[in-house]
Amino acid sequence: MASSYLVQVNLTHDTGLPENVIVNTWSCQTVATDDLTALQAFFDALEDFYLAFDTHLSASLTGGVVIKAYDRSDPEPRVPVLTDTWSLGVGTDHMPSEVALVVSFQGVSVSGLPQARRRGRVFLGPFATSILDASTGRPDSTALSLLDTAASNLLTASGLASGWNWTVWSTVNGSNTEVDNGWIDNSFDTIRSRGIAASSRTLF
Repeated sequence: MASSYLVQVNLTHDTGLPENVIVNTWSCQTVATDDLTALQAFFDALEDFYLAFDTHLSASLTGGVVIKAYDRSDPEPRVPVLTDTWSLGVGTDHMPSEVALVVSFQGVSVSGLPQARRRGRVFLGPFATSILDASTGRPDSTALSLLDTAASNLLTASGLASGWNWTVWSTVNGSNTEVDNGWIDNSFDTIRSRGIAASSRTLF
């Protein structure tokens, strides 16, 4: 029987403050009899995803990552059914913490079903200045290519042979949609909640 999991990837901040941890939320559905083995395979695929572009991440991150999986069928507050840790490389400088790039993904369109409920996204970052093409103010094309390849590889890894499917979870429908395709725009997004608190004030 397939099980649905919410997976959180937590990138730790050099301030050490819990409120500055960057949280990316993913979803998967196991298609194997051994859920924990399938979940670990999804963890490994996500680790490969982040490692593909980790040197473009901001130096404000420590490189430490904690990943947790929660069974959606468990009552809230849920406890993780599987936890793991990784180490990522990071860049040598900083873009503003609020700057992000979005990986968008969706399932196959189906007549009669709102596509918005079959579409998801993850806001990546914060980034180092290597993500920026200073001549255009847009994301660097080489870095975008790395992100695109990483997402494509994650989608390729998904499926019966891996024991898990990358999915979009619809809270309204209470169901999963298997990811079929996705995209990354060559435009930055701003996540205001990732801004760090001021440490000083200049008076005039």
